[in-house]
Amino acid sequence: MLLAVQLVIWWMMQLACILTIACAHNYLDKYRDKHHLAQVPVSKAWFFRFLYYVALPAAMVLSFILAVYWAADVFNFGELTWKVIHTDIINTTNFKLSIFTIAEVIILWMVFNYINHTAKGFIKLYLSSKDPTTAVSRSVMIINVLQVIVWGAWLLTALSIFKVNNTWLVVVSGGLSTGIGFAMKDILENIYYGISLMAGRIKIGDYIICDGIRGKVSSISYTSTLIEATDGSVIAFQNSQLLTKNYKNMTKNHGYELDVLEVGVAYGTNISQVKQLLITAITNLGITFEEKPVKVVLKSFDDSCITLKILVWVNVLTQYGDDGRIMECIYDTLSENGIEIPFPQREITIKQNSLPTEA
Repeated sequence: MLLAVQLVIWWMMQLACILTIACAHNYLDKYRDKHHLAQVPVSKAWFFRFLYYVALPAAMVLSFILAVYWAADVFNFGELTWKVIHTDIINTTNFKLSIFTIAEVIILWMVFNYINHTAKGFIKLYLSSKDPTTAVSRSVMIINVLQVIVWGAWLLTALSIFKVNNTWLVVVSGGLSTGIGFAMKDILENIYYGISLMAGRIKIGDYIICDGIRGKVSSISYTSTLIEATDGSVIAFQNSQLLTKNYKNMTKNHGYELDVLEVGVAYGTNISQVKQLLITAITNLGITFEEKPVKVVLKSFDDSCITLKILVWVNVLTQYGDDGRIMECIYDTLSENGIEIPFPQREITIKQNSLPTEA
């Protein structure tokens, strides 16, 4: 009978805590929607996020322990209940676990999760204020390192709270490390190359060529890099493969690449005049790199024409379209100036041999 009464009292206490926390949660929801805090920078919303993501959830965890304590304290069992909460359910030389330590670790997870997200927000805000165009790519490496530090600190703190024996932990981890090391060799290699890429070799938004595939880098993680190819497909390269294939970063320097186009003109054409006409016409399009002027050079004397090479520097992001416009400009320029673009042709002479007639 006494246990039933205590259960009723505990539930009343617990229900009061739940309703109070739910009321505060609903109030914060309305406050967030009213002031549009979801779109507000973290520098102005950090305290609200602390209340919403740490204080309220932590209060919910603690409410269970407090409700049990208050219900027991009605019958002067408060001190005994407090001892039970702190008593280790698992008590060995290598590991200790109690209700209170479980609550501590859960609340600490909420705190470290808040620190992680808030720090990421401040990092993105700072980098965006310095250079918005490269903020995303530069923040990847910093945020990844931050997450390792934050969650590593939480793990070490949790192990300390559970009083995990360091010697036992070293022995177990040492035994597992050999097998895990061999199993994760490729993964660790990709992580190493991923850190190397994040350090500045490529960044999100760079236009690269790898294994004959052209595309823009859309994501860089520890193990792989995603590339949006020019045909619309998304291709994932393992970081180790990306480096061993000797990729080309087309936007690392100035964002332009050299294209070599060819055109043939008839024999007898004034080559100097053709070169000047093409250079002027292509330059006037305004799509080539100003610091590297257009060049036209003679390539070879072929069967039906004199072949010229046109060297142009075009934007890597619009290369296909620019090449088409330049080829169209070449054709129009030569046609307007009466310069023939010969097509392959052959002259065939048929010889007839008269056979001697028999008498």
